[in-house]
Amino acid sequence: MSLSKKQRKLDVIDYQYEYILKFVGDVSKCKAVSKIFVPKDYVTCMKFEASTPVAVVFKILSGRSGLKILDFTGSYSMNESILHVILMLHPDLDLIVLDRCDRFDDFPSFSCEDEINLIQLSHNSRMKWRNVNCSPVLSFRGCWKLFESHHNQNPLCITNIVMRALNNASNDALEKIPEFCVDRIDWIMRISKSSLVNQLKSKHEWNIRGCENFTDRGYVLMDVIDFSLVVWIFFKKRVNGKSVWCLLGIWKASIYRMWKLCKLYSQM
Repeated sequence: MSLSKKQRKLDVIDYQYEYILKFVGDVSKCKAVSKIFVPKDYVTCMKFEASTPVAVVFKILSGRSGLKILDFTGSYSMNESILHVILMLHPDLDLIVLDRCDRFDDFPSFSCEDEINLIQLSHNSRMKWRNVNCSPVLSFRGCWKLFESHHNQNPLCITNIVMRALNNASNDALEKIPEFCVDRIDWIMRISKSSLVNQLKSKHEWNIRGCENFTDRGYVLMDVIDFSLVVWIFFKKRVNGKSVWCLLGIWKASIYRMWKLCKLYSQM
């Protein structure tokens, strides 16, 4: 870059960024911007890559008072101790996304001093603390270690839990899966040994494409990268007097087969 071009670029950053911001409007997503270009307090939502070191996270978060949402999806390092520090530094957060963070073995307490702290758990894998004012909501979608069948998650969340457990493929993970099934014995003796389940264990890149819930049936459509579309079928049954979603089956399906399966189960 010539000196004249470099100088013109610096002039814009140093003296005109306020006018540029007014021109482009709200900056909702910025992957990489100069701290001179966007003032610290302008950014309210931040998402970190899974491999971001803890030291880098705290360096970025330091001095930012206007943050409302932090997203640590899939973080390799996020745990309860780090979460406590973040809560102390940023008490005004509205939401912390901890989806697919496998280092949480239990739902966190509000502070290090609290040995017991009751939580409120929603059907979509989000939790908050009872009797704690202005505490952020925490999202734990896909954190298979945390959830039990009586937590009554919806089909979308159970799909995330089971798929993450399959990807993990440890004994603890595989023993957790039958808890979310309509028939535990059928999963252990038949479904878990199927070629589809064995293939899903090795497929770590996947996306949820859609979810539909009816009175007592639920369907989740998953796109497993470089493999296939997969349909997860759920059934709502009564457990200890409550209606709970349970996994009925998993199908590798073409569009035509999906249509036939949905028609079949909607008539049951």
